Amino acid sequence: MCARFYVLPGSETEEILLEAENRGKLKLKTGELRPGDMAAVLCRSRSSGKTMAYPMHWGFQTDHGLIFNARSETCGEKPLFRNSFQNRRCLVPMSVYFEWDHRTKPMIKYGFRPEEKGLCCFAGLYRMEEDAFSFTILTREPSPEISVFHDRMPVILSGDAAQDWLSGSEEQAKTAVSMSLTNLSYGAVA
Repeated sequence: MCARFYVLPGSETEEILLEAENRGKLKLKTGELRPGDMAAVLCRSRSSGKTMAYPMHWGFQTDHGLIFNARSETCGEKPLFRNSFQNRRCLVPMSVYFEWDHRTKPMIKYGFRPEEKGLCCFAGLYRMEEDAFSFTILTREPSPEISVFHDRMPVILSGDAAQDWLSGSEEQAKTAVSMSLTNLSYGAVA
């Protein structure tokens, strides 16, 4: 499950952040992001078809609270996510996500990062809520290394898989999820 992530400044992520800030005419929070925060999100423009950065709130607001993660296995079926899976998939640039080791007292916070170089993103879904866009991050079964920390992990994509998620058919999007990055390095965060 992903409830905190960080985008390191620099290169492609910095450009994406600036584009989203300019489009939204606001300053986005930097550093560690939590559900409810505004983040830079990549999605296809409905008018031009180009991939563009937009500012969006993290989490779908529901009567039961903020839903900030969605199971990749069922997002195409669940009423809350179905339309977004069919029509509004997005990518959330990330550098590191965090989990806590609940086996220790006090709990130890760990940072997980893809070993792959270049831009990596969470697979996400978005929708319009009142007068702003909101997104949720997809999760999947964890790799064996991650399963000791949590029973879910975020779907992390790069390269062709990221593009298939963003602009491919539903079948291509499902295939992209199966290509999620699971080779992650991690370490305790001070």
